[in-house]
Amino acid sequence: MTTLLWYALVGVVLLAIGFASLILTPGILRKIIALNIMSSGTFLILVSLARRSPDPVTQAPDPVPQAMVLTGIVVSVSATAMGLAFLLRYYEATGRLALPEDDLPALDPAKQPTGSPDGPPATSSGDALTALPPHAILREEPLPATGGSSRPTSGEAPTSTVLPGGRHRP
Repeated sequence: MTTLLWYALVGVVLLAIGFASLILTPGILRKIIALNIMSSGTFLILVSLARRSPDPVTQAPDPVPQAMVLTGIVVSVSATAMGLAFLLRYYEATGRLALPEDDLPALDPAKQPTGSPDGPPATSSGDALTALPPHAILREEPLPATGGSSRPTSGEAPTSTVLPGGRHRP
């Protein structure tokens, strides 16, 4: 086997490991790392298969796939930074690193939460995601309590939002 074929095989293995990890791991941070592993595998495959002639002596690389890989690296770093920023914001708002779907029990009926058959299933009252409305995670200011303006007027004292864990956000 040639060196370029080894690079392509390692790229396929990295792509498969990243894809399996993306599907099987519950944490958001692990999913971001899995996406980075998948992109590294894709870059290795593109670089290893980028040549113009099949002659092993004159293996002039094709510049188009190399330019695509360089662009992909920049996009991958930017997407990772944005994903980590969103993860940090989500953690500050909820105090958790896992999505609510990741905490659901398996499809085993014995592990399903109990509740009335007519109503929604019973949930724990201390769940961090039930304390905040879904749109409050990305807001900078607290939601109004009575539907009025969320900004205090000149005579009102500023209000703070209580986050999970007893932390306050002004």
